[in-house]
Amino acid sequence: MKHLLATALLLASGFAQAAPLHVNAAQFVGLNGLSVLDTAAGNSILGFTANNSFSVADNFRVSGNGWRVKSVDLFAYQTGGDGFSFTGATWQIRSGGLNGGLVVASGTEDAVSNGGSVGYRVTDTTQTATNRNIYRIELDIADIDLLADDYWLVWSLQGTSASGPFVPPLLDEQGNAQQGPAGGNFALLRDSGSQRTAELPFVLHGDLLDPSNTVPEPSTILLTAFAVLGMLFAGRRRSRGQMAV
Repeated sequence: MKHLLATALLLASGFAQAAPLHVNAAQFVGLNGLSVLDTAAGNSILGFTANNSFSVADNFRVSGNGWRVKSVDLFAYQTGGDGFSFTGATWQIRSGGLNGGLVVASGTEDAVSNGGSVGYRVTDTTQTATNRNIYRIELDIADIDLLADDYWLVWSLQGTSASGPFVPPLLDEQGNAQQGPAGGNFALLRDSGSQRTAELPFVLHGDLLDPSNTVPEPSTILLTAFAVLGMLFAGRRRSRGQMAV
């Protein structure tokens, strides 16, 4: 998958102020405000279900000294929903494999914030439709410190409309997003028509971890220990030489 870091927003000192750390929403909605399903290319899935029965997941990579994740933006629609209809979200961050991986953080948000409409999900033959309004869903989560590694973000949403919620895929981009039933294993998402794999939109916000707060690697600790021992040994040699004069 493409890892798009908003590095221009991060301070050179190594500590940023709630900047986007990972933006997995490239080519999500066109400049015309539409996320268009290309049925002419054989695609048939408008959105992937992410509700109490099914969760979706996509991966990301933490680099450098690590990240402090403070909030998450998700994107979804409910067909025919009247305005912002989302009422909650359940999420996890897993390291290692998605199935059987270690859950390093999780939460259930009983209240989510309306980040506003970002456009409409339509088909290439119904581009004036407005019944699939895609919203930015903002989650203010407890701070999570993640060291450099590969992770999976897993999420599901709740809403008041009878349909969905549905997560639209990124446009013209294939990836390794997955979906799984509650309590079951995840499997690669594919469009049932074209069999294309998918990437799903999300944004992680937070700070870069200060290097002084990170744990040194074992090799660094060993080198430091040898240096200290060398200094002590040299000091004893000099001390004995002075006593012999």
